[in-house]
Amino acid sequence: MSAEISDQWSKLDEILGLDVAAPVDEGIGTLAVYGRCSTEDNQDPETSRGWQFGNARKFVEPLGGRIVAEYFDIGQSRSVPGTAVPRLRSCSPH
Repeated sequence: MSAEISDQWSKLDEILGLDVAAPVDEGIGTLAVYGRCSTEDNQDPETSRGWQFGNARKFVEPLGGRIVAEYFDIGQSRSVPGTAVPRLRSCSPH
C-alpha cells in the first residue's frame, strides 16, 4: 500500500474517531486475510481492497500478528456461504 493511500485511511480513521489496537507482548501469530467487494460496478475493487487489508493490518500487527497471505474476491456476495467462495475455500486449513 502506498503512503498516499495509507495517509488517506489514517485521515478517515481520525475523522471517524477510530483507534489502532495497542501493542502487546505476545503475538497472535501468522494470519491469512480474506476480503471481497460485491461487484466492480458498485465498488472500486482497488479502493475496497486497500481499505480492508489496511484495516486488517492495523488490527493484527499491534497484537503481534503477521499477515502472510491475502485473498480478495470481486463479485462475491455476502449472502453466499464462505464454503462456496473459491478464494475463501483455498485459505481454509481444513
